[in-house]
Amino acid sequence: MAALAERGLITQSARPTMFGQMLTVTLTRAGRAAARAGLSLQPGPPRQAALSRRAWEVLALLWSADQDGEPLKWRHSPTIERVLIDKHVPPLAEHVGAGYGYEITARGRDFYREHYAAHAAAHPDVDALHPDGADAEPWPQRADDILAEHDTLYRVLCRAWRAAHAAQQQADTEAAASPPAGDDVLPGPVADQIAARHDLWVETARRRAALAAEHTRDLHQRATRAARDFTAAALAASAAAAAGTDPLPALQPPSRDHDEWDEPRLAPPAETGIHVIDARAARLYATAVGLPLKRRGPAPTRRRTSRLPPAAPPVRDPGHELAALARFL
Repeated sequence: MAALAERGLITQSARPTMFGQMLTVTLTRAGRAAARAGLSLQPGPPRQAALSRRAWEVLALLWSADQDGEPLKWRHSPTIERVLIDKHVPPLAEHVGAGYGYEITARGRDFYREHYAAHAAAHPDVDALHPDGADAEPWPQRADDILAEHDTLYRVLCRAWRAAHAAQQQADTEAAASPPAGDDVLPGPVADQIAARHDLWVETARRRAALAAEHTRDLHQRATRAARDFTAAALAASAAAAAGTDPLPALQPPSRDHDEWDEPRLAPPAETGIHVIDARAARLYATAVGLPLKRRGPAPTRRRTSRLPPAAPPVRDPGHELAALARFL
């Protein structure tokens, strides 16, 4: 990739997605010319679009209607009459009875398949179905939907865990509160009333802390399991993408109810051949599963320790290492 970028054949960039930062590679004008020259099976310039934008749009409508098993129900179309019928032998379209509309011919179907790529490039704003239908889609939308469902469930569980954790900390603080200072001039019954209210407040705080701690432990387990399911789905989708196969058989929507689980270690992510992606995926995978990374180069120099007390570690969401790997993939 670096060699292609140095020669001005590609540009590298990145863009944010719902799963994290996605690295992108784009061919430049010189890169497209080099690709055409190296990959084209036909000598000479690329094939030009034979139809105008309007004619291609109408032919796409005829193709779409034919896929639905019915004619294009137009009473009269100058484009079909003058272009698709009169200017092509055999014609690309034909009448269906008197006033019943038009339909694409066998020659029109062959023309649509043969010239789809050239016309899709020349008229990208025309909504024309691919001749191979859903099989031509390199990545099914349902796969993205399933991954998004996993991510959403994990985020919701993390929000619930953070709320329970905050409630536990607040209740613990209230349970440890010291009794209010007494006043010598207060009558004994009044001082007893103040102490009784404090004891009740502390007791309810302890009960709230115990309940919140129980919820925190349960939500921590649920969020960690959701993060692992999310990562397993992302790894399966990544492996299918690397192999060029359909990812849907390996993807399952997230389950909101889990029993005790003990699953094998997650497999390493599939390599893409792009070093900057594979290297970061390997680091995230090693962090997520607790594996040491192979050290390269000399050992780091030993830094002088600070005399300041160590800062408290930040509170991280349960399974955040797994979720980071899943979103990167």
